[in-house]
Amino acid sequence: EPSVLTLFQSLGNVYVNSVWEELLNSESRSSSASKSSGTPKSDRPRKFLARKPGFNDPISVKELFIHAKYSERIFVRKAIDSEHFEAVFQEIWENVRANDKKSVYRHIVCSEADVNALRGKASYTVSLPLAKMMQMEAKEETLEAKFKSIEEEFSENPEGYSNSESTVREETSSDCSLLHLACLSADIGMVELLLQYGAKINATDSKGRTPLHHCIISRRYAIARLLLMRGGDPNAVDKENNIPVKYASETDLNDSELIALLTDSKR
Repeated sequence: EPSVLTLFQSLGNVYVNSVWEELLNSESRSSSASKSSGTPKSDRPRKFLARKPGFNDPISVKELFIHAKYSERIFVRKAIDSEHFEAVFQEIWENVRANDKKSVYRHIVCSEADVNALRGKASYTVSLPLAKMMQMEAKEETLEAKFKSIEEEFSENPEGYSNSESTVREETSSDCSLLHLACLSADIGMVELLLQYGAKINATDSKGRTPLHHCIISRRYAIARLLLMRGGDPNAVDKENNIPVKYASETDLNDSELIALLTDSKR
């Protein structure tokens, strides 16, 4: 998937291992230092971990190393000082906003932060065709009528509203999750990272909007498609009683595949 490739290219195997194996060298040094005094009984199962298994090592040794590395996390430099968790959370928030995937990854691994526990505020601007803005301010049409109107306009102008006069409005998402923030401020790789670490895909903000709502409103259609493929709810209703496809009818969306995903009644 493009999102997975983007994430892997951004992090790189060398960097990922540097996070998970940061204490490996110090383990090796401490193991050597303990030889003269004898290894404590509790540490004996870890003696082999003084080095990373090589190609010729038995599979059992490699499996034990992998378990120690990822399950026990014994080589991770853990952030154990709870007094600094608030500062760490703030750093994670700013790192997501800055699309700094390496820093976010390190913080999540080292502090074992719950990506759903961080909440905050995000602001962004939305550019809308002036004609559509006026239409929104006019009396409310049915959803079906709006889509029919949009389809007719696109058949006359396949490029959408790119040549028409536009206006800008500001949107604010309060009490939003890290996933909301990533969908608005970062790229698809950051969204993938948060999803891999358990971000709730249908979390809502103060307006009852999910990340999918905001992706449609802000025209981040590639991310919207990813959310839908991963379980994003196209029928989620916000506090204004709008589902994501309602906002799609107010933008320049001409992606037939995405529209089909948004309107699939079987989802």
